[in-house]
Amino acid sequence: MLDLQFGCGCRPEEAPGARWWQVLWPTEKSPGVLRVREVVAAGQIDDGKTIGSLRDAILPGVIAEPLREWREIAATHGLQTGPQEFIVPGRAPRHGREHPGGHMTRSQEKRWGGKYLRPACRAVARSDTVRDYLADATPYAGRRGHISSRLAAGESVPAVAESCGTSRKTITAHYHEDLGDDFERPYPRFEEQLARAETEVARTWTPRAPATETLRCEAGDHDWERPKRPGSKPRSCPEHRRTRARADVSALAPRPGAIGASESCLEAV
Repeated sequence: MLDLQFGCGCRPEEAPGARWWQVLWPTEKSPGVLRVREVVAAGQIDDGKTIGSLRDAILPGVIAEPLREWREIAATHGLQTGPQEFIVPGRAPRHGREHPGGHMTRSQEKRWGGKYLRPACRAVARSDTVRDYLADATPYAGRRGHISSRLAAGESVPAVAESCGTSRKTITAHYHEDLGDDFERPYPRFEEQLARAETEVARTWTPRAPATETLRCEAGDHDWERPKRPGSKPRSCPEHRRTRARADVSALAPRPGAIGASESCLEAV
């Protein structure tokens, strides 16, 4: 979510509506593009309501690489990653062809800011006084940071307005004057800013161990662990499931010396 908002300038409702087919990966000769087409509003997929909602946003290489990694991670965990699947998957059910499902539900959409984003930003603000401004971060903070950083790097207001789907007047009124003296001049290109931020995060970030869950195996009457995942929980551990499958196959196999039904009928005749 934050990669799409801060890196590509997506609105909070545009990021969960993005699908993999909308990603044009960067190459040595051309920059990457994210084709913004749909939004998630109140847990439903909808077309953008304004001309600015249908646009080609920039996709910096520094953001494209984590997206590639995320796609691989999602696939290893059983999530769908085809062209029509959502980059940010959710639990919305399928309703016919027009509503394919798989995107964020209304509940997930509402909880993103309050339950996940704000607590994470406040924790960073408490641990590092240099970033205490993150204590007041909102779901729109990523997009605001995207626009402000590109303006600080010297990009023109019309170029930023076009790729972010907003007007020059809005940028001049709400973003351009907010820069103040907080940015050094000249500021590096936007992609270089992203690279610096990525390096800083990698230097200070301590990866967490994968989340696990403990389940009860009814067949063996013992506990077992597996990586945490959504969905129904199995009632037995993998070993007992394999044992049961082998037993089922053995039960279906013909026994030595047994007479089949057709042979029994012939003998009766």
